[in-house]
Amino acid sequence: MSGVKESFCIDDVRSFIIAYPSGELLDGELVFYPLPEEIFYIKNEKIKSEIIIPENLEDGNQLLKVLHKKEANEQRKGYYSTSLINLCQKQIRVKKFAGYSQHYGMYVLSTITGGYFTAQNFREWYGLDEDGWIKPGQIVTDQNNYSGSKCYWVYFCVTESGKEFVAGAEFIEINPWWKFW
Repeated sequence: MSGVKESFCIDDVRSFIIAYPSGELLDGELVFYPLPEEIFYIKNEKIKSEIIIPENLEDGNQLLKVLHKKEANEQRKGYYSTSLINLCQKQIRVKKFAGYSQHYGMYVLSTITGGYFTAQNFREWYGLDEDGWIKPGQIVTDQNNYSGSKCYWVYFCVTESGKEFVAGAEFIEINPWWKFW
């Protein structure tokens, strides 16, 4: 019935899914199977064993600032927002990115895919146009970032003039004192 809007009571909803425009599943409750044809889970890669040395991010952090923020009213454990600010005078594009969790004093690549998230993931999660460029001074934000532990989020980037760099910042979940009671 094209053009007809149906109404429903939110109390009647038992199951739902939320997906990015590409069809990649973002969230859901009592997710059913099979999923609709155009909806899919994030694709897994062969697990990579790579480390990041935080000091190696210093030059890139002069071009791109990475900020993590846990809102006081955020009820979901492990969720926070991550914003990127283009500090340079040229447009930049994120080619890939990943989280690195701390294990035995080292930061090791640790994502649900076993590898890097793609440029397409970045564009969708951070709300960028298809071209993926972040303009000078522009701030882009992923409101649904997640980590179960202390980690570094690291972004592999290129400027419009072709200069490649890596930037990132550590996230440490801080539990406000009132959440312990």
